[in-house]
Amino acid sequence: MKHFFWYIQTHFFIKHLQLEIKQIINESNFNRYDIIIRLLAIENYYGENDFGWSLYRKLRKGQLGDVADIYKVEQDFKDLISSFEIYGYRKKSEIYVDKSFQLINGAHRTALAIYRGEKIISCIVVRKKSKSDYSIERLKCIGFTKVEIDIIEKRYRLVVQSFDIKD
Repeated sequence: MKHFFWYIQTHFFIKHLQLEIKQIINESNFNRYDIIIRLLAIENYYGENDFGWSLYRKLRKGQLGDVADIYKVEQDFKDLISSFEIYGYRKKSEIYVDKSFQLINGAHRTALAIYRGEKIISCIVVRKKSKSDYSIERLKCIGFTKVEIDIIEKRYRLVVQSFDIKD
């Protein structure tokens, strides 16, 4: 894993910067509904809903297939949430974005930053173009139902409102 990050930083790195979260969740080019699902899981962790972990497990199974231990992946996320409780948001814990600020790596940290009300997130901009597709169409392919997608879209609209994002 260290080799992977070294490779990205040495071959694709452009710069470090502090990015407004609303640039990542901008409506005009948003295709990262996985962030919203992670946000719903965080809210479930804190007892604010009773369905977030179920959606998270469905997403991760769709991403990783049957080979992954979904409950281990879930526990790792719970450990990250717990770490945020203890240490808060660490400015040195950077996410990776491409030149158009499309997220490449860091959806869990982005969801936690949104939950915690952070407006700015530390990132590394890399030359590599994001190929991530967690659009509504992709979620349908994974097997999300209309009811689940409605929940995800509603929560996304609330995030957009909280960051005062205009079309």
